[in-house]
Amino acid sequence: MEDYPVSQIDFESRFSTEDSYVEYLTKIRWPDGFQCPKCQSSKYWRYGTILKCASCRKNVRFLAGTLFQKI
Repeated sequence: MEDYPVSQIDFESRFSTEDSYVEYLTKIRWPDGFQCPKCQSSKYWRYGTILKCASCRKNVRFLAGTLFQKI
């Protein structure tokens, strides 16, 4: 079972910073660790809510492919 927040209060207490939110999304999207969709590398740099592959330089957005991608 996934560890999703169960209420607005739970959400706000767990994700009080962008870093905590990004860390959570990373674990949900890539439970075995980040893997670039283009070159399969596991090394990356993080810029806000974007991961940049250290090998091929592809930008991967956390919200891409989710219901929040157009926000």
